[in-house]
Amino acid sequence: MVRMKKVPRFTVIRGTYVVNIPELAIYSNLKHHGFDPELLAARKTAFTDDEVDMPVRRLPTPTLAGPLSRTLSGGYLLGRVSQYRYYHEYLRGFDSAVKDSDILCPVDLGHPTSYQCLRHQPRAKVVVQVWDNIPFNWLDHRPIAQHYNAVLEKADFFIPLTLDADRTLRLQGVKENRRAQVYPGIDTEAFRPPSSKEREDARKKLGVGKDEVAIAFVGRIEFHKGIFTLIESLVETDKRVHLYIFGAGGDRALAETRARKLGVADRVRFCGSVPHKDIQPRVLWAVDALTLPSIPTQAWREQFGQVLIEAMSTGLPVISSLSGAIPEVVENGRSGFLVVPDSPSELTDSMNRLANDRSLRQKMGEEGRARVLKLFDAKVNSALLAKILHRVVEGS
Repeated sequence: MVRMKKVPRFTVIRGTYVVNIPELAIYSNLKHHGFDPELLAARKTAFTDDEVDMPVRRLPTPTLAGPLSRTLSGGYLLGRVSQYRYYHEYLRGFDSAVKDSDILCPVDLGHPTSYQCLRHQPRAKVVVQVWDNIPFNWLDHRPIAQHYNAVLEKADFFIPLTLDADRTLRLQGVKENRRAQVYPGIDTEAFRPPSSKEREDARKKLGVGKDEVAIAFVGRIEFHKGIFTLIESLVETDKRVHLYIFGAGGDRALAETRARKLGVADRVRFCGSVPHKDIQPRVLWAVDALTLPSIPTQAWREQFGQVLIEAMSTGLPVISSLSGAIPEVVENGRSGFLVVPDSPSELTDSMNRLANDRSLRQKMGEEGRARVLKLFDAKVNSALLAKILHRVVEGS
């Protein structure tokens, strides 16, 4: 009798974080490369199961102790009696849920679920996804340092999703034989340039004027995403340029006030949040360019900018900033422009160049599409990831 070889179960553990649907593409495609992928998340998340291209399971988090542990004193006290410093974020029933998993893939170094993966017995292989791109940012002075240090030391393998993240791991002492960089990716057949009819319909639905040059911002409306710099840059920009801002955030009211005080409110439209499945037909097919002018802070810098590759894949030029991993995504002067963070004048210059040169917009859009096909195709990158994971499972 021939015994069938077990297909390794690969469990992505998102925990209490809001699931980033595009981030999961390289994992869901593992089903085509000899793995059985699934997603394990908290029961309260901002997505529906049918948005994820793999099975989804949800676990509860603590309820009574949750609110208490979010306070400074409560978190300290619970940290004294529990191995989980952020008690409200660990997953109940975790050990039972992952007992048949061969690889556990927590999506953040410092999240309590990464620590839960290490504590699970008998322990599956722990392969940690890494976006972190600021070395030593969590190592000493924060309560989460206990988890972070343990994961750095004891996890079996790391998948940094950018070269910036790979450098961060290297500087923090993770040897080359415990890490391999793989880019995330998107479905390049789904994210595609529109036909003339699709573009015309999209612009009509969004309300783009005939002579407008429409530039979109998609993301959180917060200072570090460069929203105030972007609005300020509009003052000296060609009057045909209009901004369409998609997203929500704590700084929206301030941003609207800023636009009024600067006299550009008639060229800035706040469109609210848009479901991910609608980003292409409602936004990317309707506009002439996309911008993500992120501003690095002491504790954060842009870790990738998923919407950049989505825009580039649809044939749009992009304007972004020299922050974090963005220069790995956007090739300055070819697929778009990279500007100094928090520089309204540089944003103005870049928008004016695109506004006044239709052929440049087209050429950069074509370059961007080619770059995504080369570096950020989910099917290609998933195949590369599968080869790495097979080596991890086999212990070679």
